[in-house]
Amino acid sequence: MRVIFLGAGEGKRLHPHTLGRPKWLLTLSRIPLMEQMVACVNSAGATQIVLVSGRHQQQIKCPSVVYAAYLEGHNMVHSLFVGAPEYMSGDVLVSYADILYEPDIVQQLMASRAPISVVVDMEWYDYFAARAENPIDIAESLVLQGNNILEIGQPIRRDQMPQGQYIGLMKFSQEGAAGLTKLYWELHAQFAGKAWRNARLFEDAYFTDFLQELIDRGTPVEALRINRGWLEFDTVADYERALTWQRDETISRYIRLDKLPIYASVVSAGGIVLRSRAGRLELLVVGDGAEHNWRLPKGMQGSGEVIQNTAIREVREETGINAAIVGPAFRSGWRYEYGGEWWDEYVHFFLMREVSGKIDLHDSEFKQVEWMTIDEAKLQLRYTQERQPLEEAENYLNIYGSGEDS
Repeated sequence: MRVIFLGAGEGKRLHPHTLGRPKWLLTLSRIPLMEQMVACVNSAGATQIVLVSGRHQQQIKCPSVVYAAYLEGHNMVHSLFVGAPEYMSGDVLVSYADILYEPDIVQQLMASRAPISVVVDMEWYDYFAARAENPIDIAESLVLQGNNILEIGQPIRRDQMPQGQYIGLMKFSQEGAAGLTKLYWELHAQFAGKAWRNARLFEDAYFTDFLQELIDRGTPVEALRINRGWLEFDTVADYERALTWQRDETISRYIRLDKLPIYASVVSAGGIVLRSRAGRLELLVVGDGAEHNWRLPKGMQGSGEVIQNTAIREVREETGINAAIVGPAFRSGWRYEYGGEWWDEYVHFFLMREVSGKIDLHDSEFKQVEWMTIDEAKLQLRYTQERQPLEEAENYLNIYGSGEDS
């Protein structure tokens, strides 16, 4: 799953808080909004993160994020297809960078099998009433038929009450992403530099305009219904109000901050590497030779690196063994302190088998590399967080067969 955050906007409506920094670096609950959102999607299993970052050169601490600069100053859809077109393929989650949401919303969205899924808040009214004297003044249309969206993001007609509100978070399957891409460039050829739908210039059209165009052309767009659990930071009042709610502990009416990550995230990958010897399976481990101080080989994902490639590279570097992925990844994670700061690490251990190489060719990160039986390794591994994915892999093997057989 790839996640694209659209953060190229200059945040003028948030001055003076955004003077000299993008709005995704605003801080709420210890760390910048974008660090929270990246950690949120990392915790849900996403490993390819792209931030369309705009004119500002600042970065967040999460080292695996890819930055796609976009300098033209137009709206979000244009920034996506001009600033990061190569990333709009496969299964893609697209998120505005000026919102905050609870991790379970991301998990629900990632599980959706619809070609296009759009998150809509069914309990939006009280939140909008806290933001404006007349909530309808800042709302947009939303008409549902079952789970299908019939109308979204259009000016509200007299006496019309939206059934929900679009929050700026959506998912496209490979089919859905291809359909949106095709539509964008088809319309671009016809309307670039001209008025289109609700925009004076096609390049300034909103994401909801494109969703509505897809709907009008017969493409199903499915609503993923939520009940609160998010915030938007569009204006100074939005941000300062959220800070006040946090101080007086009333913010839980709209979002549960205790559900959100409070530290920046690191993504790592490694291997549960197996071989068959004398009729038994052996596992590759690294360590210093001390009793109960062994680890599974793994290491940090580089910026833009595919997570499977991270796993293969780290196994090769730490053990000297070239290994092939033969099964799924078993996820784990932990919190650690480094350089005076705390980090949340999300780790993907892929089921792998030995292909070639020698353990005496490993790098210097660990003193020793050994093959152990799985039972021995479960006793010798230092951390419960690594024994657990090993046990999950063992259960998988009992059902589907050994990595060697694969």
